[in-house]
Amino acid sequence: MGSSSPSPGQIRSINTLSSSDLGIRIRTAGRVIESNKCEWRVVIASDEASIEVNCQIPMSAARLTDGLPRVGEQWMVLGDLVPVEDRVWNGKPALVRNVSIFAVLIKYVPDLNLREWDREAQEEMPTTIVRN
Repeated sequence: MGSSSPSPGQIRSINTLSSSDLGIRIRTAGRVIESNKCEWRVVIASDEASIEVNCQIPMSAARLTDGLPRVGEQWMVLGDLVPVEDRVWNGKPALVRNVSIFAVLIKYVPDLNLREWDREAQEEMPTTIVRN
């Protein structure tokens, strides 16, 4: 019988994510820099790297239709890395990679030290991942 709670995911910093990680459940954190309420998507950033996050599942599960993370807030995200076409947000590219996070859980973390999170995440990164 399966568990009702999602797997904890690999702890990763945003700047280490790439298309070679597709299909991996990851846990990351960042500050919201863009928000699109119509599509339930945000862009989070940390250490000059950013990634788009699809928040539809956690938002609809909590019935938080107008509770999308706001620009400037810090959030932790658990989700699957999926391919995405390059998007433009407010006239500027949102991603430097063709990946996005399809979130299953999001958590507001106002007191998280993002610099420390990134450092710890990079230290815990699996050594089996090969980068080009």
